[in-house]
Amino acid sequence: MKITYENSNLLIIDDEEKRIYNLGDAVNISMRTSYSLDGFIEEISENKLLLKDKNNSSYSIGFDYIKKII
Repeated sequence: MKITYENSNLLIIDDEEKRIYNLGDAVNISMRTSYSLDGFIEEISENKLLLKDKNNSSYSIGFDYIKKII
């Protein structure tokens, strides 16, 4: 899976499938550490994103720690 930041969007290329995520999109992120988070994309930068969950907790996640985004 390749994750890139382009034009304020999060671009995911996985098994020849291309998905684009924007601010406010609901996602489930599987981490390389066998942990997962559900929430909304609050901020996207060149190498990380900020995820806000339903309890208003925010998590800064580096692209290199992300295993899969659904």
